[in-house]
Parts: sequence; C-alpha cells; structure tokens
Amino acid sequence: MKRTVSARIILVIYLLTVAFVCFWHFNNVFTETRHFLGIEMDKIVHFLMFLPFPPLAYASAGRVFRKQAHIILFISTVFAIGAAVAVSIEVVQSHLPYRSADPKDFMADVIALAVGCFCVYILNSSRKK
Repeated sequence: MKRTVSARIILVIYLLTVAFVCFWHFNNVFTETRHFLGIEMDKIVHFLMFLPFPPLAYASAGRVFRKQAHIILFISTVFAIGAAVAVSIEVVQSHLPYRSADPKDFMADVIALAVGCFCVYILNSSRKK
C-alpha cells in the first residue's frame, strides 16, 4: 500500500515536471539544432520525457494483472492517455508565442510510450509467475 501511494505521488510530480518543461519559456536553451547519433536532441528529450509514463502508471496501479486481457487493456489505456497528453502538449505549444508544435515531437512521444508499454508488459509477465 505504501508503494502504491509513493508511486502515485511520484506520478503526479512527474506529470507536473513534464508540464513545466513543455510549457515554460526557456530563454535560448536550444539556439541551434544539436544532434546525437543523427537524432535531434529535442526528439531525444521528448522520448525520455514520455518513457517513464507507462512504468509509473503501472506502479501506481499497485497490482499484478493475472489475466492477459487485463494487462492488455491496462497497457492500451495507458498508451491512449499518454498519446492524448502528447497531442494536447503539441496543440497548446502551437498556440504559445515562444513554442512551436512539431509532429516529430509527437512521434518521439508515441515511440517512447510504446517502448514503455512493452516494458510494462514484460515486467507484469515476469511478476505474475
């Protein structure tokens, strides 16, 4: 029970931090496009921001899903919520004078959500044995 409460607190802090990073006006943080292994750093940041969402949501659920259908439903719901958050962020950023929307940011978010959901599926499968 304590782990579930702690996980939920961490999830809320995580979501507030993502909102801060996505909507705050940072002066000249990325004045030039930087790359790592041929990938824009901005896309890597988006990937790293959304990767923890599925595991944190899973920890917040506080249970191991015994039935295959239940974990798939849970993962699908988490993925859909994460994708809705990602779309919302891009829409809001498109209306901010100091930010811009980029479909590639959304793609990085979705890829991170998919990887995170896959990790949750593997974790749940190993825990139910």
